[in-house]
Amino acid sequence: MLADITFFGKAMSLRNAQLEVLTSNLANASTPDYKAKNLNFRAAFAAALQKPGNGVGNTLRYTQYERGSPVGLNGNSVSPQQAMMQLTRTALASEADEEFASGAIQSMTNAINTSSVY
Repeated sequence: MLADITFFGKAMSLRNAQLEVLTSNLANASTPDYKAKNLNFRAAFAAALQKPGNGVGNTLRYTQYERGSPVGLNGNSVSPQQAMMQLTRTALASEADEEFASGAIQSMTNAINTSSVY
């Protein structure tokens, strides 16, 4: 059960890191020569699961420039609409992670409260 909490803790930490990257894209949507980035969540999560403890390590190595994004006349590759869709998708995934983690914690709490010590 404790492994479940660590699992979801790492997932939530990485979702937050992904949200930071995506909000940076949105904030720089009109910055000349800014290139859209994203966190490779799957690769970062796989690496985080190999690490002991609750940490996820440095996520910069999993942050990549988005490929296939059209570049505007000012050299910027951020599509505000695409960034908002990615933010929404990531926020929903984060909310689902939180719900699952909450359920795991509640199950542990119930097990502790209903157990009897002889």
